[in-house]
Amino acid sequence: MRSKVLLSCLAVLLVLASATSADARDMSLTTGYSDKHPTIVNCVLPWMAKVKEATKGEIVLSYYNPGTICPEAEIFTSIAAGVVDFGANSVTRVPGRYPLASVLDLPNMAGSAEGSALAGLALYEKYPALQKELSENKVLWFWAGAPYQFHMTKKEVKNLAGLKGLRIITWNKMGQDIVRSLGASPISIPPIDTYMSLQRGMADGVFCPNAPIRSFKIDEVCKYHFLVNVGASNFVFVAGISSWNSLTPEQQKAVMSISGAHEMTPIAARTLDDGSAADRELLTKNGHVFHEMPAEDAAVFPTFFKGFDEAWLADMKKAGHGEVAEAFLKDAREFSKKFTKEAAARRAAK
Repeated sequence: MRSKVLLSCLAVLLVLASATSADARDMSLTTGYSDKHPTIVNCVLPWMAKVKEATKGEIVLSYYNPGTICPEAEIFTSIAAGVVDFGANSVTRVPGRYPLASVLDLPNMAGSAEGSALAGLALYEKYPALQKELSENKVLWFWAGAPYQFHMTKKEVKNLAGLKGLRIITWNKMGQDIVRSLGASPISIPPIDTYMSLQRGMADGVFCPNAPIRSFKIDEVCKYHFLVNVGASNFVFVAGISSWNSLTPEQQKAVMSISGAHEMTPIAARTLDDGSAADRELLTKNGHVFHEMPAEDAAVFPTFFKGFDEAWLADMKKAGHGEVAEAFLKDAREFSKKFTKEAAARRAAK
């Protein structure tokens, strides 16, 4: 009799477990980063696990590498269309779609991912125009790419003069403009195709942050690095409106309990700053060569970008943001300076 009771109890538990599993909802998430990128490993994947825990297993997120569930440059539009549920990418991967948000890509803006990301959040909270610009999806938090550097396959570049005439892969329009202003020739190639293009000799190097070079295998073909610390792509982590509205109020509350913008933005951004520093240390041990920009180059570096602010303001006027553009740009620089300084102080105190 006792064995029958135990068997009956076990059967009930199995049925309940099966029902719980059946009730779990699998939702998709993709970004412009591979699953080996430090931001995915140290921020996004842990967040996905917390979503499952917070919703008691009702929501299970599956991560898709860039280009596997939708074209990488169409991540935001795919999320808005309901093809993908959650995701993130650089706003500059869709030129002209988010003009105000592109401000952080301007040169001489910020010196760290954390500074840029917090500046992006501050601008979003202050300016309704930016909120409207990003309203096709539900914004959860921000992050920003670490400052851009030059990574070379064969030529060891030690100063700005060494860049002249080189063919450099860029990932967005601002990167093209920066590379061209420094005397090199930009080649527009998506991040996921960069490794193969470099391996085939289609370019002499790539202009991108340190953090993604290992996850995209760029370190296997680029052994020389010239550090200029310029630019920082603005990333936005979003949920599709239809996907979000399909969640119950309880599920939405549970997800938001671990998705606060003021908590997640610095966490995400620090993975870029920390990842860049860690990768540089590891690559140096593996024989890679890093060159800082010489003092004489650093003194004149800002002069290469004269007219960039004016061109951006002109673009904002064409996009219908003429009334707020100047104040927006001024605040972007002030916020970036403030938060970069605070981030540097925090890192120094560690």
